Amino acid sequence: MKIGIKGLGFYIPEKRVKIEEIAKKVNLHPKIVQAIGAESVSEADSNELPSEMGVKASIKAMEEAKINPNEIDIIINAPAGLQDYIIPPISGYIQHKIEAKSSFCFDIVQGCCGMLTGVNIAKNFIISGEARKVLVVSSDKWSAYTDYHSAEAVIFGDGAGAVIISNDAEDFIFRDFLFETNGKYFNLYGIEEGGVKNIEVKNGIKYKCLNIETARKEFKEPYIQGFIDVSKKILNKNRIHITDISFISMVNANLRLLEKICDEFNYPIENTNVEYLKKWGHVGGSDIFFNLKLAKDDGKIEKGDLILLLNAGIGFTWGACLIEY
Repeated sequence: MKIGIKGLGFYIPEKRVKIEEIAKKVNLHPKIVQAIGAESVSEADSNELPSEMGVKASIKAMEEAKINPNEIDIIINAPAGLQDYIIPPISGYIQHKIEAKSSFCFDIVQGCCGMLTGVNIAKNFIISGEARKVLVVSSDKWSAYTDYHSAEAVIFGDGAGAVIISNDAEDFIFRDFLFETNGKYFNLYGIEEGGVKNIEVKNGIKYKCLNIETARKEFKEPYIQGFIDVSKKILNKNRIHITDISFISMVNANLRLLEKICDEFNYPIENTNVEYLKKWGHVGGSDIFFNLKLAKDDGKIEKGDLILLLNAGIGFTWGACLIEY
């Protein structure tokens, strides 16, 4: 079997909000804005829900994969943040709206690393013989529960991504996955209200940095090192060198982070998603797949190229994936 990505679909709202405007509203230091590196982020309409954005992205992914909904065996919804409700999960809603009537559905929670985790789960379902085609969706509306898209040094945009993972893919064939978790920083970012620990909601639900001092100082080195570690381990595991990688697609959260990773490996930044980070900014778990789609459409990758995907999510988990185009 050639297990890989058969179709990619995305929904990015048309409205753009400039990072500089957000920075002024939340009093972000100019150095933080410079490190973020993006020009703007997307913002959904006030009445638009993550479920609806996820459906739109799913339809586009099915269209690119040239499959009908009845061919989908499993739907995995893997958002980075809040969905329409705390519970129930929305994977069943997506199934209903796209009319994938024979699919089994579930949601997973893994922050911005959720979509990459979901794709790996999808691959394993196919290897086991329990599925042939799996739809993985990640949809977020950060503007609804952050202070102007901001969580201290991270600024989010709204949008959704979807991928069809198949046993007969022709492009984007999976070579390997690797994940690591450091639970020491599990509560660095999050939502304090609405859970069992703090069930009462007094001032509204907000996603934010829960410990700014730790985020700005202690966590900086482990965060960068997490990306370096998973990169080195997946390269060594597959007995390849960074020079064998034609393109790196990394989370669009921070330009300074991308520059540091390239410096660590002496890797040319022009062979990364740097252009897309600056133009589109950070959405969530779908960033790395959105970059992949853009790189394909822009002719930045060719058949036979090896691509490295890198992401991280609150909790705190880092993930890497090797793909052959």
